[in-house]
Amino acid sequence: MNYNIFQVFAYTDKAKLIGERIYVDSASYRYEKLPPEDVVTPQQARRELAPLLSRATLA
Repeated sequence: MNYNIFQVFAYTDKAKLIGERIYVDSASYRYEKLPPEDVVTPQQARRELAPLLSRATLA
């Protein structure tokens, strides 16, 4: 699925983030069926992400 979004971030005069607004252009939604060889399976994701996840901490 592809679509257009517009994000607006509000800051103070000291550059502190104080807000965010996100607008989604639902008229721009485009759906594309992918060929099976381009789809990542949960098993493939687990295998590829295992090295990164093994180093992750929950702290």
